[in-house]
Amino acid sequence: MPNRYLASFARFLADNRGHYMIENIIEDGLNDFFFTHLGKYNEAWKYPINFVGGIAFGFKDVIKELCATYNFELGRILQKPMKGLIEYHKEA
Repeated sequence: MPNRYLASFARFLADNRGHYMIENIIEDGLNDFFFTHLGKYNEAWKYPINFVGGIAFGFKDVIKELCATYNFELGRILQKPMKGLIEYHKEA
């Protein structure tokens, strides 16, 4: 599956955090995501932005910084979607 193949690169990046080149790759990639996808929504700054998945959870420090840079309100960062679904249906 393509998503697992791409996630294997994220594992390498997470295992080698701290090296300036790795940190630049992480920051540049997430910045591109923010600019390309989230920045295109005219009113994205009005609502909290939530993230789900191991990659988002592993790089949540960079995501927090980028939300502040882009003036987005950071919502929740969940490692596994099931936790959020269970909480949502308990409230309903």
